[in-house]
Amino acid sequence: MCTGLSVIFVRLLSSYSPANGCWSAGGVWDDIHPVRMDKHIAMFPLELPRRLIKMYSFWGETILDPFLGSGTTSAAAALMGRNSVGYEINPDFEEVIADKIRKDGGEGEKEIAVVRREAG
Repeated sequence: MCTGLSVIFVRLLSSYSPANGCWSAGGVWDDIHPVRMDKHIAMFPLELPRRLIKMYSFWGETILDPFLGSGTTSAAAALMGRNSVGYEINPDFEEVIADKIRKDGGEGEKEIAVVRREAG
């Protein structure tokens, strides 16, 4: 019988350089190229979520991104044949997210639905 809670922390070896505005990964992620953060303050390379989605989910499953940001995780999910659900509190990023999913989400038809809920 399990009576406790196991918490696993994963630390990706990465660094942010304010000088060039890019994230870069290190260690086993050396082959991932940095991405310029010009449309959102927390953009990261598509390859990061793509690899993790490939390792930890199956085709047709749904990926949850509670902090959608610029939509990189949803684009990677579409590219890998997964559905995705993401939450973003800033409506200014809706167009950035939709563009990224259309551009980086691979071939094929994609349905992008935005559901808004008013605070209060």
